[in-house]
Amino acid sequence: RIKNFFETYKILEPNKWVKVSGFKDKKAATEILEKAIKNYK
Repeated sequence: RIKNFFETYKILEPNKWVKVSGFKDKKAATEILEKAIKNYK
């Protein structure tokens, strides 16, 4: 269901799209968030 949501929610906005290439685990998500926070600072 999550994949379907992300693939279809942009349909409502003209000229916008999204491609879901897969999902990762909790560890990968934590690493991405920590990197984003570091880059923000």
